[in-house]
Amino acid sequence: MCKIKFDLETKIKACKEYEKGKKSFEEIGKEINAGKTTVTEWYEKYREKGLDSPQKSRHKKQKIYLDL
Repeated sequence: MCKIKFDLETKIKACKEYEKGKKSFEEIGKEINAGKTTVTEWYEKYREKGLDSPQKSRHKKQKIYLDL
């Protein structure tokens, strides 16, 4: 199975479609060829953090420890 990458616009549209209340995560996922869990995770991030949140961060923050 090949992993599909979705752009931010698609993720936001999916979240807004769910908010309308007419479709389930599963129905939206089938329409865009994404899993129910994937769409659910996008929506949870969208609700928690806003419009840019469904996009994954490309850079991991590194913690730096200093011995003093």
